[in-house]
Amino acid sequence: MGWIYTYIGENLSATVAFFAARYFGRKFVKENENAFIKRYDEKLRCCGFETVFMLRLIPLFPFDFVNYASGLSAIRYRSYISATLLGVIRGLTAYIFLGGSLTNPYLLIPTVILFVLISWVAHRHHKKQMSEVTKMK
Repeated sequence: MGWIYTYIGENLSATVAFFAARYFGRKFVKENENAFIKRYDEKLRCCGFETVFMLRLIPLFPFDFVNYASGLSAIRYRSYISATLLGVIRGLTAYIFLGGSLTNPYLLIPTVILFVLISWVAHRHHKKQMSEVTKMK
């Protein structure tokens, strides 16, 4: 049950942060955008799901940074929340099962298997997207 509660809370938190940034900061970003921001804004508009999904899979990017940055960008909410719903599963499951495995080491095996499986699927998806982007150029 802890996994479900954490998953719901994490995604609600992501939604609140996204809309807070969109409501309070998007107009400022739009008024002050330069060529660099405009280019990445358009990229997020068309490839937002893939971008947020990859950022969710890489633990180097802080969760809240991705939430607020996405809200400031032109990414569609549907792309953002879909990527967040899928992208947080790996890390969330790993952390919860890792914590649970401290009392039950048999939970460590499914955690490692799930981590490897989701990483493999994400890697294949990323390679497919990159080959499509290369073909477009």
